[in-house]
Amino acid sequence: MEKKFKRTTVTSALPYANGPVHIGHLAGVYVPADIYVRYLRLKKEDVLFIGGSDEHGVPITIRAKKEGITPQDVVDRYHTLIKKSFEEFGISFDVYSRTTSPTHHQLASDFFKTLYNKGEFIEKTSEQYYDEEAKTFLADRYITGECPHCHSEGAYGDQCEKCGTSLSPTDLINPKSAISGSKPVMKETKHWYLPLDKHEGWLRKWILEDHKEWRPNVYGQCKSWLDMGLQPRAVSRDLDWGIPVPVEGAEGKVLYVWFDAPIGYISNTKELLPDSWETWWKDPETRLIHFIGKDNIVFHCIVFPAMLKAEGSYILPDNVPSNEFLNLEGDKISTSRNWAVWLHEYLADFPGKQDVLRYVLTANAPETKDNDFTWKDFQARNNNELVAVYGNFVNRAMVLTQKYFDGCVPAQGELTDYDKETLKEFADVKAEVEKLLDVFKFRDAQKEAMNRMTLLCIVFSVFMVTAVFSMAEMGARFEQARLIEKHGSVSFQNLFSSSLGQSLLLVALVLFVLILIAGVLMISSSMNSSVAQRTQFFGMMRCLGMSRQQIIRFVRLEALNWCKTAIPAGVALGIAVTWCLCAALRFIVGEEFSGIPLFGISMPGIVSGIVVGIVTVLLAAGAPAKRAAKVSPVTAVSGNSQNDGNAHHTVNTHLFKVETALGIHHALSAAKNLILMTGSFAL
Repeated sequence: MEKKFKRTTVTSALPYANGPVHIGHLAGVYVPADIYVRYLRLKKEDVLFIGGSDEHGVPITIRAKKEGITPQDVVDRYHTLIKKSFEEFGISFDVYSRTTSPTHHQLASDFFKTLYNKGEFIEKTSEQYYDEEAKTFLADRYITGECPHCHSEGAYGDQCEKCGTSLSPTDLINPKSAISGSKPVMKETKHWYLPLDKHEGWLRKWILEDHKEWRPNVYGQCKSWLDMGLQPRAVSRDLDWGIPVPVEGAEGKVLYVWFDAPIGYISNTKELLPDSWETWWKDPETRLIHFIGKDNIVFHCIVFPAMLKAEGSYILPDNVPSNEFLNLEGDKISTSRNWAVWLHEYLADFPGKQDVLRYVLTANAPETKDNDFTWKDFQARNNNELVAVYGNFVNRAMVLTQKYFDGCVPAQGELTDYDKETLKEFADVKAEVEKLLDVFKFRDAQKEAMNRMTLLCIVFSVFMVTAVFSMAEMGARFEQARLIEKHGSVSFQNLFSSSLGQSLLLVALVLFVLILIAGVLMISSSMNSSVAQRTQFFGMMRCLGMSRQQIIRFVRLEALNWCKTAIPAGVALGIAVTWCLCAALRFIVGEEFSGIPLFGISMPGIVSGIVVGIVTVLLAAGAPAKRAAKVSPVTAVSGNSQNDGNAHHTVNTHLFKVETALGIHHALSAAKNLILMTGSFAL
């Protein structure tokens, strides 16, 4: 049975104050954490959202040396930028502090001393690279050399940026100090270690047996580490930037950043609630949730819990929802290559568009595997989902309520069977979305909500169309009765003499034009992608050695498909729109006028359909065909444009024809959808 908690402490990974935040951080940690916290607040649950900057570690000292400033200057700059970006983006932290605060320094020192006094550490002496010119031990990032795997220069002591292989300093070929450039020597140094192997037994049971509900990527990575066997991990290092190790004989040593950073969650809570912070970290009735990226799984699921367990008074995390990585335009986000969408730049370039980015990142959330962000998808989701579905529904509801009900929601009338069935469709939407949010499936929760919004938009549209046509039908029947009483029958002549008949006919003509425009746009849109793909294809044919004469013959054969594909598509579209027009006329005139209902499938209907279809196809084919003919893919690939201009012109001419034909072939599915739409309307 699931345990009920009185309150929830939610933490999000502390961003490193060595640079700004990018969309990978948002998608992986901060947006899902903020969604969950806002959800709990809406349910009136007691929740605390903790954030802050991680401000210690070697990369900060490296940046400071490069820029000729102090590490404090570096973290002050980026902490301010990150905090301001989060506030403007709308991440609703209850507190956002930093690990250079006096509160954190004191709490982290006390935490270390508690474990030290309890004998939870072991001391080990090891050899480490030492820079004799700079008189300092070298952290892994301060050692560079040749990668033993790809043999590129400039690999760091912990990783090769070229091939991505994890390294140790002793793996490097011809290592040298990044500080002085001299060759370092090995020298003994003493450090304190947390013996993770001592905690392996209870960690194995706690994770593998008690928390099988954790995400597969989290559970799987923890199991892999446990199966390999845990090893002692250093909690101190030789460095002059960080929290000094608070014991005698530890001069020149600081707490390892991985040890002091997670304690920042606790110190930030204490800074916010100095009198009651322990309730949020030590009360068994409190649920602890860590939101992190996959590169922090081991620290938050194995190392930090071992620290908390060794201290003895803290609760352990109940869940650790970790996302995979978000790529950018098919390539891994890289801060060193500046390949990222930086949050502060997005906020400056897209003012007021915070929710658009939140929506897109949630829709593409890398919850189960690495996912990709593209600007094309960003645009499509904004236009096709937020505007066309959500925005359209809200706009229709507001505008039509204002127009027909003076801006006031009308009282509920008697519900029809259709109304009751519609309400049933939405009866469980809240429960379904909550069920997904409770298990941290934010992407599916948003998708479920938007699917219901789409259905609601359709229902609302059907309702408004039904209401309008009901009123139109009443007017038409009234007009029919008046015309029959006055003229004895209904005909085009006496119909057009009627103001109402003229208005309804105008509506039918407008509908005809709108359907025609829709067909043009649908076919043109389908052709755009086809043209681009086919031009690349013919360029590749040239690369593979086909002569221009062979390509021209192939293009001529394919161009013969013009009539086989374009004309049927045009006829289908033309018949569809004339069918819709005829249906409108039939509705206006009534069943008494027998010629009208058959017009859509009679010879005049087919002829007019062919004319309308050909015009539509030519209009739709014009723009992409011209674009295909403007730049020859054969020229672009071969590079011989000056020598073979006539041949290129011939290829381009036929390429224009075949691209248009193939594009229309792809557009047949769009035409079929249009026929179904107009056909159902006409019926």
